Amino acid sequence: MGEEMKINTAVLDDIDTTLSQLLENRCALETIRDDPGLSIEAHALDKLQESLAAHLSFLDREIDLAKKVTGHSKNSPVRATIIRKYRELSLRPRRLKKRI
Repeated sequence: MGEEMKINTAVLDDIDTTLSQLLENRCALETIRDDPGLSIEAHALDKLQESLAAHLSFLDREIDLAKKVTGHSKNSPVRATIIRKYRELSLRPRRLKKRI
């Protein structure tokens, strides 16, 4: 049980970190997207977002394990943070929304 809890906590932490990075990158993209001098950087960030979205999709499959953890109640701070970040990402551009 202890080992499963460690794994599930790691999955939740990874989801939290990935969501944070997606949000941070989205803000950066909004800042540089319309600057022709930064088109290469914008393209690279778009690709990074695609990669992070794929990673998040993988983690979503792992979340079933995390739901079974008794130490992570519905009121867990980690869960609350993850839910908040998912909600923030729901405002994301349609392209990214399709990938997540």
